[in-house]
Amino acid sequence: MAEYKILDTNINSKLIGTTELHKTEGFSMTAIYKMCHMEGAPVVKFGNRFYFIRSKLNEFIESLAGQQL
Repeated sequence: MAEYKILDTNINSKLIGTTELHKTEGFSMTAIYKMCHMEGAPVVKFGNRFYFIRSKLNEFIESLAGQQL
């Protein structure tokens, strides 16, 4: 019988959804969806849902300093 390696399936530790980002960081949903469509945004799309890559999110937000969304 073949052995299978169990991968880390806790995707929540690596990604943050738009609703969670809205609740924790206080960004409006409109601003979040605008960020989702910006070039260079650390976004992964599953179906019709957007998720930000947690490890790259702070750097991306800092790069937006001074911009109006």
